[in-house]
This record gives sequence, C-alpha cells and structure tokens, in this order.
Amino acid sequence: DFCVVEGSCDNNPYPVRAMEWTSGGTLPSCSRSSIRSGGGGASSPPLPPPPLLSSASASRVDVVVADLSASEACHTRSLLGRAVYNRLFSWLISRLNEALRPKHPGKWRLIGLLDIYGFEVFESNSFEQLIINFCNEKLHQLNVEVALRQEQEEYIREGLDWEPIDYRNNNNICELIERNNHGILSLLDDECSRGRGQVTDENFLLKLTQVCSGHPNFESRGMKTFLADETLPQHCFRVRHFAGNVMYSATGFIEKNCDALPRDLSHAMYRCNHFLLKAMFPEGNPKRAHLKKSATAGAQFKISMGALMKSLTQKTARFVRCIKPNELKQPKKFEYALVQHQAQKALVALFGSSIAIKFTPLQRLASVSQKCHTYRMRFDQTARNRMREKVTASIIFKDRKASYSRSIGHPFLGDYVRLRQNVQWKKMCAETGDQYVVFADIINKINRSSGRFVPVLFVVSTSAMLILDQRTMQIKYRVPATDIYRLSLSPFFDDIAIVHVKVSSPTSENSASQHMTSTTVNPPPNVAGMTSGCLFQPDISRRKGDFIFQTGHVIEIITKLFLVIQNATGKPPEVNIATEFEANFSSHSVLFTFRATGHQQDLLPGQVKISKKGHRMEIVL
Repeated sequence: DFCVVEGSCDNNPYPVRAMEWTSGGTLPSCSRSSIRSGGGGASSPPLPPPPLLSSASASRVDVVVADLSASEACHTRSLLGRAVYNRLFSWLISRLNEALRPKHPGKWRLIGLLDIYGFEVFESNSFEQLIINFCNEKLHQLNVEVALRQEQEEYIREGLDWEPIDYRNNNNICELIERNNHGILSLLDDECSRGRGQVTDENFLLKLTQVCSGHPNFESRGMKTFLADETLPQHCFRVRHFAGNVMYSATGFIEKNCDALPRDLSHAMYRCNHFLLKAMFPEGNPKRAHLKKSATAGAQFKISMGALMKSLTQKTARFVRCIKPNELKQPKKFEYALVQHQAQKALVALFGSSIAIKFTPLQRLASVSQKCHTYRMRFDQTARNRMREKVTASIIFKDRKASYSRSIGHPFLGDYVRLRQNVQWKKMCAETGDQYVVFADIINKINRSSGRFVPVLFVVSTSAMLILDQRTMQIKYRVPATDIYRLSLSPFFDDIAIVHVKVSSPTSENSASQHMTSTTVNPPPNVAGMTSGCLFQPDISRRKGDFIFQTGHVIEIITKLFLVIQNATGKPPEVNIATEFEANFSSHSVLFTFRATGHQQDLLPGQVKISKKGHRMEIVL
C-alpha cells in the first residue's frame, strides 16, 4: 500500500502532490505550512515534515530538521527503494529457509547450496566489483585451505606416497581488503565517519595510497615506487587478485559505502500499518531507538562473510567450479589456452581427481568401441552426411583458417532460403538438371572492377554452381562442377573466397553464345529476359573469369563445393589458403593480397576494405 501526502495553498484550491521544486531546488513555500492531515481545515495540527523532503539529525539534547534539495530528496528516495528491495529479498530468503527447515532436525541430513558470483572484471570496476571479488578471494582461500590441506594431511596419516603441492595462499590479498584499521574496507569506513564536507573519494584514495603503498598486491599512481603506467588513471587503484589484476575506480566508493537509511525514514516505515514493513524495519520502533549510526555497506558485508565462512568451515564442503570456455560468449566452443589456464588456477589439471581407474588396452578399446557404436546408431543417413561434411571441414580448415572455429558449433543447414520449396525454382531446375540443392543463401558477390558487394542468390547443386538474381530468380551464371579446379581463401577472419574456373568453362560468354546459336533458336524462358552482363547474352564476347564471394557461411560453402567437385570429377579440387594468390579477370590476371591490421574476431563485412589498383586487388582487415 502506498500513501500520498496532499495539501493545498490558501489561495489555490488545487492540491499539492508529491514533490514540486522551484529553480533553487527547494520546496514551494505553500507546501510547508499548508500540508494538513487529510487536507482538513485550519484547526487540524500540522504534520511533521515528510522524511523524503527533510532530514533529521538527533543528538542527546535536541533534534535538528533540515530541508532537502531536489537532488538530495531524489537520493533519499533511491535509498528507500534500495532498502525496501534488499530487506524484502532477505525476508523472502528467511521465510524460504524457515519453510524448508525440517521439523525434527536430528532426523534428517541437510544439503545446503551456495550460489556465488563469478569473478568480475569490467571496463569500469567500482565498489560492487570489489565486494564481489573479495567474496571470491575468501571462497578461494577456503578451497585451498580445506580441500588441498586436508587432502595432503590425509595422505600423511595413511602413509601414502605423494608429492607435495606448492599452492599459493591468498591470505595477503584478503588481509589487504578486510584487515582491521589498515584494510581497504576499514579505511573506507574511517573516511565515511569523518565530518560532512571532508568526505571525498579523493581523500579516500590518498589515504589508501599512504597506508597500502607497501603492499605487494596494491598499486596506485600516488605511490613513490609506482612506475610510469598510462593504463592506470589518477582516480583509480589496482589490486592483484588471484585470478588477475583488476583496476577499480575510487569514484563513488564513499556514496555506495554510506548507503545507510536515515532513521526518520525507518520510523516512517515502521509507523505504516502494513505488518511486513514493521518486520522489515525493526529499527524504526521508537522503543528501540538509539543514537548509534548504522553499519556501512562494507562493514555489513564483512560481517556476512564472517558468518558464511564460519558456517562453511563447520560443514563438509564440495566445490563445483565453472569453466568459461571462450571469450566470445558462444556455445560449444572451447579455447584450449583459456580453459587450460582456468584448470591450472583451480588446480584441477593435475590434482583434481584422487581416484584413477586403470584399463588394459583391450578393455579400453572395447569400452570405446561400444560407446562409438551406440553413438553412431543415433544418426540416420542425412545426419551422417552432415557429420561427414563437418569432418571434411576440419580436414581442410583446422589450424589453417582463423574463422573455422566459429563454424564448429553451427550445423551446416544447406538451404537457408527454402529454395527447394520455391515454385519458380522447381520449373527452372527441371530444365537445367539442378534438382538436388546442396546449398542456397543470399551472399555478397564482390564486383571485379570496383570491389563493391552485390547481393546475389548463390546456389550449389550436385552438378553445378549457380548465381541468380535474388529478386527475379533469373540465372546469371551457371558453372558446372567439373569446370571448377581451385578454391582460394585467406587465413584470416574475412569470410572471402575465390572460385577459380577453367578457361574453357561454359561461363565464358563467348562459348555460351556459340552453344546457344548451334543448339537452339529460341532461348529457354528463364534465359530470354536476362539483363546486360548475363551468362547467355550473345552480344558480349569476353569471358568473366573467376568469382569472388563474401559470406558468413564461407566454411560451409567451400566444404560443400569441395565434396560436389570431388564427386563430379573423381578427385578433390585444390584448396589454396594463403595471403597472396592470383585470379583470372576476363583476359588478365589479378594478384590478391590480404592484410590484417588489428583485432579480427568480431569483423563485419563493412569493416573489410577492398581496393583495386591495376592488376592488384588489396583486401585490408
């Protein structure tokens, strides 16, 4: 339930609602003395100033009430919103635990689940990231002390042969953050307890630098031993955590740590009739009133972490660590170096399993063969063909093409535009003999003269490669699979491929026109209306040469073309992956050169610069 404070001015019959501000950021004069209970008459006594519009500071003698500016009132409103959310969440958790708690504790064994934040490193890290990473430091310390230390002590008690494990203890990092009087959180609390006007983030960072400058895991620009490092700004400090270095911005640390609710707001929430608000704000009870300041956010977190660590040390802990497979946030993609680094940090790579079951070679072969047979039986012929395509792609591109890793987790769908269901295509393919579509999608054909991208409908059938107008469905070029002898790509992330066609290929418009003249008088209906530059147009007598394409499915296209050409000719075509190679344009050769200048993994087609100068075409990534 919500209540709205209303009032009216003597000369204004309309009520004043919520907060209205003048240019100076203070309340209008009419809303000070004219707020009445229920908007009543002059005999009603005035209400005290609403806690969202004023602040009260109490001492042992009296209470001082000061009006809030617009910005201060908005800040107080945000404090109240965060407090209600936080306490409602805590109340919900307590009710859930109470409902799940067994009625007879001695009769049941309990399993508690602790879901924690992951280690956070953003471009801008603040107080929240320091708290979260501090929690990870404490839990990592518990993992090291409990898991590894107890494991080694058990080996000693049982007299087993073992090699000592030299593990790094991160006690010094935890002390840097939580140490009394000299830790980051303690220094932050000291700064927050100073007089109003003297509390600034700059003073906190200065004091932090003075106290922690000798710590090996702390670094700031104010240190005398600090080396020239432009990556660390003046308002930031750096902490060397167990998972890596993190740079924190001191801006906002004071405000976020002093996120305490004013006592008059607690009193107002407790005075509400709702039972839940009374339960969530017990400090608002006038009978429990005291002058002690509320604990800061950092101090409360230290207390909570202490209680959590005490609870965990009294229980038998089992840790489940999550490994981040890649930095691209893509499924089914594992970067070996990143995963290996995390495994070594967690000490799982060599010492994670204390039980190893040894198999003889024959037993191992039998178990693997049985599993492989069960796995293969799940696939029908179509699925096996797709798996064969994936294996072929791995043979061609693994460790040769940078963009290959992005295609591993994506299945080769083939027909991305549902060409097989198109009525016009069904009529055309009956004449050309291309009924079986292997691949179909809208891709970019690169213009030979200007290097510009031209969207076309690219089709690969079991017998030919076709290029169609994506709107009219007219065939511009049809290249038999037997006339493609080479496929060229760069080793980078550019997604550009060149299809090399034999000189005597029917794609040459001269031979195509002669074929048309000698075999038929009237061209087929799908050929008669073609525009200039078409394959079958008889008034142009020079061949086009090789084709250049750009598509996000470049791995799939080249793989399918490779298999189609191999089936048509009986031998695989050449796949050339290099930074320089030649291509035939009309009557001359052009040298293609690829050059990478920076980060390429998130490369977009518009970020590829193509320039043609004479008999040379340069592609810059």
